[in-house]
Order: sequence, then structure tokens, then C-alpha cells
Amino acid sequence: MRDSCHLRDRILNLQSFISGLISTFPQNIPQALKFIECVKSETPDSSVFLDVLLVLHKLVTVADHSQRKNNFLVYLKVLKKSALEKEINPQKTIACLENFAESATDIDNGSWHLGNEVLSVCRNLLICHGTQDLYTDLGDLMFGMLTAYPDTDIQDKARFLYALMTGASDDKIRSVLEDTIYGASTVSQALSTLLPGSVSLLKQTEIEHLDVPVLSWRRATVAPVGEVTDHFRSLARLSDGSTVDQVLVREYFDELKERRVHLCAEYSLELSPDSEFEDLFAVSLHFDGSQSYERIPDQHLLSICKSERKSVKTEFYPKSPTPWTFPGWATFSTVDKLTYTCDLPALQLEFRHLMLPMPWVEQLKEDEALHIFTILWESITTDTEQNRSDVSASWSGSFSNITSNMLLTN
Repeated sequence: MRDSCHLRDRILNLQSFISGLISTFPQNIPQALKFIECVKSETPDSSVFLDVLLVLHKLVTVADHSQRKNNFLVYLKVLKKSALEKEINPQKTIACLENFAESATDIDNGSWHLGNEVLSVCRNLLICHGTQDLYTDLGDLMFGMLTAYPDTDIQDKARFLYALMTGASDDKIRSVLEDTIYGASTVSQALSTLLPGSVSLLKQTEIEHLDVPVLSWRRATVAPVGEVTDHFRSLARLSDGSTVDQVLVREYFDELKERRVHLCAEYSLELSPDSEFEDLFAVSLHFDGSQSYERIPDQHLLSICKSERKSVKTEFYPKSPTPWTFPGWATFSTVDKLTYTCDLPALQLEFRHLMLPMPWVEQLKEDEALHIFTILWESITTDTEQNRSDVSASWSGSFSNITSNMLLTN
């Protein structure tokens, strides 16, 4: 009994020593991992391995962002080993992995090494814990990485794990992932266990195009976004004479040339009531480009069902103030694991959406704002050589039949 208590005290002292050492010098984590591996191999029944690993796991999961950024590789080694132990909480591991994935650009410029280590931990979680309790959280993590991680190869690896999670049983997932640990030569045979038949090259998934769209959306809001600079505010105080008014006009256009403005639109996306599908998964929304606008990034949704509406926010960065229609299409999977594509209702930007409010309207009285607007409007609609250099002839022509009162009253 005395020997047992003495051993327990020594183990507690060892845990305390390792905890203090690692928290102060995290670069020694690899040596600590090697130490507990040696203990496990020599005394398999000893609790030292798990007790110390629990201490290391806690240090990693409670670390702040700065600590994770500076020690991400050794921290992920701890998570990788912890993921193979059923006694260690996998939910805390996943929460830590989400932080690494979401902050990948800040931590290591979205590197392949960081992404690969995160996916290695996910693989160990699937091997040890299966999908029953981790399906949603781990699925969200995989979907986020396959759609947004900066490295293309990591996106493909995440897509592979996501496909396994959503298309195979836990036993088959373990069979495939355990085989991939030993080398690529067994991967094709392991993959063949996902489907009945001989070991051969799997046929690529066919994407079926639907003639009738199954998704529809309505625009909720659209508004221009642009910062009001201090220089803009100072220009408002220049409107007290004809000479000063000319300075205001010139500096106003100079400021506009440097001003970065974009449109932020929010849409409500839903399944069409007459759609044959009740649920869609891995929904990706794509949009055709335009020479007058920067490329619109694809939008991704984990899932959508008939009973819900999903909010989709899109930003448009115009290169010139041109109304435009953006055709689009969607790709998605269904509950029977088939992949489809269909057209989307086109996104439309009208001329009225491109009209910017006066940048200083909140800082001036109504008569002062009207005076400045009149100065600018007359400058735009006056057909002079200088104005044509500031505003294109096509825009001057289109403004020539519009008065300031028409704009101010509509």
C-alpha cells in the first residue's frame, strides 16, 4: 500500500514537472512525446502515458492564439497522438482544429504543412472515434477546408475525407484510412472496398444537369459601401466662392479616383416548392464574370432543405459604373449521393444601385448639401474639355437631360 501511494506521488510530481516544463518551453513537446512512447512500450499497463498525454492535450486546447501561432507544429503533434485515445475528449480537439483552419493564413500563410497536419488529426479521429458523435462538427470542419483552405491540395484531401464521412460506414472508413497510413500502393484496393465489384479504376461521378432550376432567391438588400475620409469632410468647407468652388470640384474628382467602393448585396436562397428534392448537400453557387466587374467568388453552403431559407451575401466590385446581369448556376449533392447542376436566376444590378450618396451629407445642413451638389452637378453636365477628362463623354451625355432636382426628389 505504501509503495502504491509512493508511486502515485511520483507520477503526480512527474506530471507537474512536465506541465511546467512544456508550458515554459513548448519546443520540448517532441521530447515529452518520445518519453511517454518509451514508457508505453516498456510498461504498457502504466497510466503514465495517458496521464501525461492528458496534461499535454490540455495545454494545447487552452492555449491562446499567439501561443498556437508560434508553436503550431508541435501542438498538432500532440493533437495527432491524442486523437487516437478514446479517453481524451475529441470535441475539444476539433474545436482547436477549427481555430487552426480558420486562422491558417495568419498562422502560416495557409501553408500545405499546416493543412496536412490538421487533416492528419482528423484522420486519426475518424479511425479512433468514428462518425457517430463527431459527424456534424467534423463534417463542418472538412467542408470549410474543402471550400476555403488556401492550398488546393489540402482542399482535395479534405474533400476525400468529407466524401468518406458522408458515403461510407465507420468500418469502411477505418479500413481505407488505416491502409493509407502504410503507403499509396494499398490505397486503390482500400478504396475499392467502398463499392462492390472488382479492384479496378473507379468510374468518375457523373454530374446530371437539371433543365428546371430547383433553387430560387430574392434580393433582400443591396447598398454601396465606401468609407468617408477626413479629406472628403474638409472639402465640404470649401464652398464659399467661385474660385474655391473650382478647387472643390477638382479635389472631389481626385478623391473619387482613389476611393474604393463596392456593392454589398444579401439574398434569401430557398428550395423551389415544386422541387423533387427535400434536402440538398454541399451546395456551391457559381457566377459568370464580367469585364466591368471583378470576379465574384463562389458561395458554398453545407446544406439546405425545403423548410428553411439561407442568407447569402455577395460583394460586387465594379471597375466602371455599369449595370449588369450575372448568370449563375449551382452544383449540389442529394441524399442518394448523386451530383446535379442547374441554372440559377440571374443576379441583376441596376443603375440606381450604383448611385452613391453624397459622402458628407450627414455633416452638412440641407441648404449646404444642396449648394455643394449643385456645384458638382453643373460641373458634370457642363460640356468642357476639363470635365471630359474627369467624367467620360458617355456619362456626361447621359446626364445632360437630367436636372439636380430630379435626383434630389427621387
